[in-house]
Amino acid sequence: MRPRSAPSEVIALEDAPAALDLTSWTGDLHAHSVAPDTAPGHVRAAQVDALRRIRDQRLYAGYTNTWDEFCEKYLQFNRRSVDRNIRQLREFGPVFFRLAETMRLASREYRLIRGHICPQGVRFDGAVIPFGAEHCDDVSDAVMELLRRSGSKIVKDGKQSFARVMSHIEVATRMLERYGRPLDRLQKFELAAMVGRSLRRARQLGVRAA
Repeated sequence: MRPRSAPSEVIALEDAPAALDLTSWTGDLHAHSVAPDTAPGHVRAAQVDALRRIRDQRLYAGYTNTWDEFCEKYLQFNRRSVDRNIRQLREFGPVFFRLAETMRLASREYRLIRGHICPQGVRFDGAVIPFGAEHCDDVSDAVMELLRRSGSKIVKDGKQSFARVMSHIEVATRMLERYGRPLDRLQKFELAAMVGRSLRRARQLGVRAA
């Protein structure tokens, strides 16, 4: 990614493209020091670590005077989002971002269940549920149950169902973004029908397009 003179939109780091290139500032291939087929969570962790280096070593000094200005002007990221991800990497390690491929949790919620999260997946009732798109439902269900057992407010007053819905939508969206083959006529029809159903239900719930 080449330095840019002005941001068109400041986004959260979580919404950054998977191909984010930070070598203009780090001067090496640190952000891409993982194999191409490595899980996106590990790629994101490497990117966050590269951003930490840029911030802590003041590698942005030749471009702007402050880290805040650098994030918005050249990275087009929200500085608070970047700093939050750096804190999460320092406290929880790369596995936090592995779980984030399936569902996003606030740091306070992750702390409640971190003892159940390992590089391979989620430890639940004597077994390990592995990470991966094919297990996203099981991972999400296990995490929500672990949060419920911990007494987390996220699973009270109906919030569990909505959290699960949002988690599944996010996973499905990411899978669709990575789908590289052309669609045939029937597949296009099926996808359009599914999107239409989702939009109709969103409108029924009071959601309006921006």
